[in-house]
Amino acid sequence: MRPVFRATAIVLSAILMLVLAVGSIRGVKRHPMGAQFLASAMLLVFGMVAPIPSPPQQGIEEAREDKDTKGSESGDPPAA
Repeated sequence: MRPVFRATAIVLSAILMLVLAVGSIRGVKRHPMGAQFLASAMLLVFGMVAPIPSPPQQGIEEAREDKDTKGSESGDPPAA
């Protein structure tokens, strides 16, 4: 009997989330404050899930360091 309650709870929560999503979109269309709230909520959710990209400047500096160390590790200038 317990699995039936669990399955029912999962289905009801999914339906509730769907109804809330549709309602939030309707609220966004009517009020700018709702749009700000939904955007903040989406940033929170996707910010927790998405990986943090490295800043472009960091990648440029790493490429320069790799370019400079193509020669020997003793500090001699790289051979052209």
